[in-house]
Amino acid sequence: MNGLEMRRERCTRMKAEAKKSFSRHGIREQISPRHWVLQSRYPDTDKWNSAYACNIIVTTGGQLAVVGDIGPMVFAYGSGSPESVVSWMGEHSDLGYYVAQKAHIGMGGAQEMYDVDIAEQELDDLLDEYMGYSGEGDDSDGYRALKEVVEDAKQFYVGDGQQRLLAYLYENLHGNLHSFVFDDGCNIGMVESTSLIYCHAAVARLHSLLEKSR
Repeated sequence: MNGLEMRRERCTRMKAEAKKSFSRHGIREQISPRHWVLQSRYPDTDKWNSAYACNIIVTTGGQLAVVGDIGPMVFAYGSGSPESVVSWMGEHSDLGYYVAQKAHIGMGGAQEMYDVDIAEQELDDLLDEYMGYSGEGDDSDGYRALKEVVEDAKQFYVGDGQQRLLAYLYENLHGNLHSFVFDDGCNIGMVESTSLIYCHAAVARLHSLLEKSR
């Protein structure tokens, strides 16, 4: 499994886990036409359960905020009625692009986290990608130089976070190897944050509940 496949598998798995976590949630209270409280009950006592309880609020400017046991997360910008804004985000399933993009706008930055396993695999992927990029074989000087840096990065730097990993690669790759890794941007190991996935699942659950109530 290459890095892209690992990313897709993780996203699919995390989306399923998040959807399950909100499967018993209902609307505990609608505080205003723009503000809902989502919460589940304990099945044995029927008391309210605080796990993943959250408030979902639509601002007059079209921002969609999720706060509480998860988040905070802000998606921007929707339009129309508050329920239309919930539907706008809740019905989207493209976490890796559309949802992440709207969270980036709302939060003022990418909502990502570092995954060591995916980073390690994407370092290995660089070796195969380099042969396609350069047309060189695995016996070339360029390939051997890249392999040496990749192996050192996996042994000494990959577990220290993306910033230190990229700094090592930036300092130790030269010439066309540097261009190959960095010219089109390098986001090794960064994936959608757990908060992004769970906050979107909360909005999707509210969207489903509102649709059923119509």
